[in-house]
Amino acid sequence: HELINETDFDYVYSRFTFHSINESKEERTLKWIAENLKGLFFLEARSLNDPMFKQGENLSETENFTTHYRRYMDLDKFVAKLESLGFEILFKIEDKDLAPYKDDNPYVIRIIAKI
Repeated sequence: HELINETDFDYVYSRFTFHSINESKEERTLKWIAENLKGLFFLEARSLNDPMFKQGENLSETENFTTHYRRYMDLDKFVAKLESLGFEILFKIEDKDLAPYKDDNPYVIRIIAKI
């Protein structure tokens, strides 16, 4: 039973969600986006260069646990994954000062991609 028409998406906006799911869920989500999006994909997520990556319990090469689970993104690998799914990368950046919040100034990646 479908609640939405999966061909009606002109934009997908993901802010700090992809770093909160494991890679298997990421792959399923990206595949769904590639199959159902008819426009732009906007992504923002914490980078492997984020200082919080070195804190807390190390779970894997890209995952840790502080107050909650996080998986840190590798910009080049994520771009390659998007391109393999047919996305054209329109914009990409990896830096700090893009999403400060209170005392936290995360090192993030931002991507705009088109399908």
